[in-house]
Amino acid sequence: MMNLDLLAFASGQTGDGKYLDIAVEHARTTQRNFPRPDGSTPHVHDFDPASGAPLGPGTVQGYSPASCWSRGQAWGIYGFTTIYRRTGHREFLTTARKLADFALGALSPDHVPVWDYLAPQAPHDIKDASAGAVMACGLLDLSRATGEPRYREEALKLLTALSETCLTRESTSADAVVARCTRNRPGITPTGLAAVRSMGHTAHSFARPSDARGADGRVRRDLPPQPRGCGRVLAGRGGGDRLDPAADPGPGRLPCAACAVVSRR
Repeated sequence: MMNLDLLAFASGQTGDGKYLDIAVEHARTTQRNFPRPDGSTPHVHDFDPASGAPLGPGTVQGYSPASCWSRGQAWGIYGFTTIYRRTGHREFLTTARKLADFALGALSPDHVPVWDYLAPQAPHDIKDASAGAVMACGLLDLSRATGEPRYREEALKLLTALSETCLTRESTSADAVVARCTRNRPGITPTGLAAVRSMGHTAHSFARPSDARGADGRVRRDLPPQPRGCGRVLAGRGGGDRLDPAADPGPGRLPCAACAVVSRR
């Protein structure tokens, strides 16, 4: 789900719609099999490799097949919002909101997600700041897509929590900026570590609300939603629309997620 924007970007750059078609079908398969009625999701869902028939939920890094691994939930929020932005299919937006509302309801007051929202000790359990970084990215996009400021406000609370309690400012040995991350708790790998994977999502989130920091460098929570245009996203909202790779986002306007990564290099 995190790679869907890259596939859409590939269609825009090559003029070959097959990449976006693959992204849409992957999102539809995920949508049919992962979300539960309450908006939670399992870590994985197994399929028969020969027939493609769904076999049922499972997990590797979550607590159990019936739990909700927080980083995977964040992937879903981000991915379904992305594929809605790329296609205009509103069912994807509905799913993104459902997943986001569950995750927001499961957050503890410190706004740093636990590693699994439905593990027995949640919400008083090991944290995974990387889930918060991904979730903030998705919520910022979701706020723009829905026009609902509450998703942006929650994203800024997540970013504030990351910046104030999860950065490795005082460390001389950490090889990443974001700490309090969990790699694979059931696999007995380290918890509370500094994870390189979180750095990109955190930087991406801070880049999106470009004026969301005050003079003291802290994230501001009092800002209204900011418009963001992108010449590379769909010109219309019809399901058959495709990307326009030649369009210029314009001065002071951020391109969409995959384009932003390319354009800033």
